[in-house]
Amino acid sequence: MSRDPGNDPLDPRRAAIRGGESPVDIRTESETRLGWSYEVGVRGDDGSWSQHTVTLAWCDHDYWSGGRQAPSVVLRRVLEAALDGGAGPRLPRRFDAARLRRLIPDLDIQIRPNSAAA
Repeated sequence: MSRDPGNDPLDPRRAAIRGGESPVDIRTESETRLGWSYEVGVRGDDGSWSQHTVTLAWCDHDYWSGGRQAPSVVLRRVLEAALDGGAGPRLPRRFDAARLRRLIPDLDIQIRPNSAAA
């Protein structure tokens, strides 16, 4: 029996069913002692999905958004910027969002509001 992917938060087809255009599907969010942990799906250029566990520390959320955006919005922006920068094939199964700074040198400039003026 096939489960309805629209009701299954871990099914990679869920974002497509919702009509989302983002290559990032944030499936779960849980608060941790140091920030948040997420289960995310990432759609590759070939249309395949990979699953990742990504953490976002309080300090990085604050740095990237000044606390003005929800943590999940910040994470989505970070992951989309990393994918745009070609980091998709290099994303490990588990990682902290700040690690992407090593893969995308101008990540902070892309994510931070008013970073050009700072």
